[in-house]
Amino acid sequence: MLNDTLSCSITEELNGAYELDAEHPLDARLKWQELLEGNIIKADGQLFRIYRKQKTLNGIKVNARHIFYDLLDNFLEDVRPENLNGASALDWILTRTQYAHPFSSMSDVSTIATKYFIRKNVVEAIMGSDGIISTWGGELVRDNFTIKLLQSRGSDRGVLVAYGKNIQGIEETLDTDGICTRLMPLGKDALQLPEKYIDSPCIDNFPHPKIRVIEFSDIETVEELRTAAQKYMLDNKIDIPTANYKVDFIELTKTDQYKNYAILETVNEGDTVTVKHSKLNINLKCKVIKITKNDLTNRIEKVELGSFKQNIASSINTSIQAVKKDIVETKSSLQAAIDNATIQINSALGGYALKRNGEFLIMDTEDPNTATEVWRWNRNGLGYSATGYNGPYRTAITSDGHFVADFIDAGTLTAEIIKTGILKSFNSVSWLNMADGTFNFANKIIFDGTNFSINVEAIKIGFNQITDRVLIDSSGISIKEGGLNLLANDGSSVGWFGSTGGGFSRLRVSELIADNSYSIQSQSLTLYVDGTYGNDNNTGTSSSKLKSINEALRRVNKIILNGVEVDIYVNGTCAETVVVENFLGSGILKIVLDVNCVIQGSFVVTGCNTFVSIEGGRDGVNSSVLGALITPQYGRPAVEIVNCNAVQVYGVRAKLNYSNGLIWNRSKGLCIYNDISGCAGNTAICAQNCATVFNYGNRGSNNAYSYWVSNGGIIIGGNSASPVSSNGIANDGGSIQTGTLTGTETQDASSRPSTQTYTTQWTATQTDSWRPSVWRSDTNDIYQGEWSGYGQHRGFMCFNSADIRNALSGATINNARIYMTRKNSGGSSAAVNMHWYGHGYDSTGGGYDLSTDFGYNGALAWGAAGWIGLPASVGNSLRDNGIHGLALYDGSSNYSIYTGMPVLEITYTK
Repeated sequence: MLNDTLSCSITEELNGAYELDAEHPLDARLKWQELLEGNIIKADGQLFRIYRKQKTLNGIKVNARHIFYDLLDNFLEDVRPENLNGASALDWILTRTQYAHPFSSMSDVSTIATKYFIRKNVVEAIMGSDGIISTWGGELVRDNFTIKLLQSRGSDRGVLVAYGKNIQGIEETLDTDGICTRLMPLGKDALQLPEKYIDSPCIDNFPHPKIRVIEFSDIETVEELRTAAQKYMLDNKIDIPTANYKVDFIELTKTDQYKNYAILETVNEGDTVTVKHSKLNINLKCKVIKITKNDLTNRIEKVELGSFKQNIASSINTSIQAVKKDIVETKSSLQAAIDNATIQINSALGGYALKRNGEFLIMDTEDPNTATEVWRWNRNGLGYSATGYNGPYRTAITSDGHFVADFIDAGTLTAEIIKTGILKSFNSVSWLNMADGTFNFANKIIFDGTNFSINVEAIKIGFNQITDRVLIDSSGISIKEGGLNLLANDGSSVGWFGSTGGGFSRLRVSELIADNSYSIQSQSLTLYVDGTYGNDNNTGTSSSKLKSINEALRRVNKIILNGVEVDIYVNGTCAETVVVENFLGSGILKIVLDVNCVIQGSFVVTGCNTFVSIEGGRDGVNSSVLGALITPQYGRPAVEIVNCNAVQVYGVRAKLNYSNGLIWNRSKGLCIYNDISGCAGNTAICAQNCATVFNYGNRGSNNAYSYWVSNGGIIIGGNSASPVSSNGIANDGGSIQTGTLTGTETQDASSRPSTQTYTTQWTATQTDSWRPSVWRSDTNDIYQGEWSGYGQHRGFMCFNSADIRNALSGATINNARIYMTRKNSGGSSAAVNMHWYGHGYDSTGGGYDLSTDFGYNGALAWGAAGWIGLPASVGNSLRDNGIHGLALYDGSSNYSIYTGMPVLEITYTK
């Protein structure tokens, strides 16, 4: 207890500073020695922390802030409350601070809004220029460790003061600049009112009219213009000056007018006071925005009143009243309920209390038998009856946990289940009928049991923290980073639009007007396909391969310009018939098959005048490299070419299944076949319909015919497709110009290579960080090391370990690496070493033990991202079930933070 304190004043400003200033003597009990920075003073029921002290000749002067300002030292790294009301937004940031704190919150602010707080302290996030209050609105109440954000923290208690002359102790600031008492509205195309102006009822309160022009560019009629102008003047109170009054009661008590203002000593922070300004002949509504209180005398010494224009209601003339929208002070429904309860309880007079065995009664008469208004309290509960001692008790709290009332007013209501009929807003604008599912939200979203309607200017849908991903408004439907897919009843796609193109299985139009029905490929493009491990939803890059060659072809524009080359690199096993169709232009389209690639299907190249090349990796007729294998369906050729200008096929082999042709060329153009191996076919090389085939260095076995030409087809070449049978040529109206038919295919074209090399990626399924005794709940970032004594972090990365083991089973691991992104904060901004470990968990939270130490690998600076090489033993451990995931840990050293989901890549042979 600081009994000897010389002075102690507390000043609170609405949504502003809240401080204590005190002076204490150098007392004999040495209490003054406890007034140190960081210590807490309790005054007026509130806690204040000292942040400055000054020793004087007489004692110690201290300055202290309300305990709320402890949150100045806490931090929000990246906190994003989205589409929340005031209560949820305030709770959102308080539960996502850098470290835990004792503060809790409540709010009745219903505004829905979104705000991002990145690298801000908590006080700044609440009270800053773009903080919670400025975004959601409301008035702040700081009650020790409870933070309340209310629509209105005070009330209008009917306090009225008159001011019209200078009085010692009252300082008035009146700002009339910018006000308007005569408004000229202008509509579309400079539309004017016949009377030209709308006058304020306050126009005669000033020496001359104050005129302003306001444009309403979307209004086309006089009546609408007049109504809009009247409403604008009324809603915005442009005819009322702003005012500020500073009342110093110490000075005011020295004047005769003190008694006229003494009522101001009873107001509270946030209350509304009416100031009658006799000189201007208007009433000004002012908020109590600042109070200074002497805690030693428990008296208010200073009050500051500020203009509260948006809630001013002034008298207006009849014409304006006809279009006036009621302007009422926005008051917290909770505060209104509190005010009502306070008035009722304070105004209760009379009544009788009766204590008898087992219960206590408060009644409007002495006798329970005659009483009609009864409060009854016994071991089973507390209840009120307006119809006598025996009830019914429509307001009650019972011992079995029930609360019975016609109205329940609460700041925050928490419940496991709420059973109700109709949920309705306090102004009945919005309601939801839980019994039949009908609802109406402010006439914007409505369901009447049959019809559902949305009456808004735009509908915005966001996914994965990308706002407005889908936007529906008067201009149409806009989709970011996605596409539109139209499905038939069986779920199949009948039409789609996307970033890679679009198409319809059937499209009917009465008239189609287009500069070109094909899109242009104006830049070279490289795409990657892995038929075994790829995914057609991937991007097609080397680290995100597609699954099918057809999907890669769909991502290539049809007109390939001169000088442009499109390369599609393929590995793995592709089970598809590849259709290369209608590629135009003088560019190049290459499909490059890995030597170990298998195509379980055919290639059909049709309608192309672009040069098309299909390459399989075999580099000579006697090469030990077999090349990519094509296994078409029974009776189908490996490559069929129809109406193309120039197609080159080389370095492939095929198990033909007795089809008519390893290569069946039905084009009028030129085709070149080099270093091809084809076995077990009806005919190896076919040419018809005036096709010309240059055929070099090819081999084959078990083919009924080496060549088949018809209808003007020409085959030119040598060393080609030597058959086992003696019947080597079938000619039906064509010509063959070839050298000696030598060489047989001695290697079995149907055999698979013994091994293949794969590169596969796995994205982490979960990330989190553990520090002694707790998993971090505020973020999923990956932490390494220790910062400011908060514990040594272990950053865990979990993967689908079963999928990894299945892919790596029996494989030889060649190399491993991982893609990491370091945050632009945390620890040294320079590159920090990364210490890698393995762990045995498929999800975070299961445990925090580390197993294999893989050593130091890689270093990243703030904001950097890239691939980090890992030892091959990482892949071995994952393959052999030695570890299930990876972790970063380096004791207290190399503190750093990594964000996003890492991507693990392993190259292996099997």
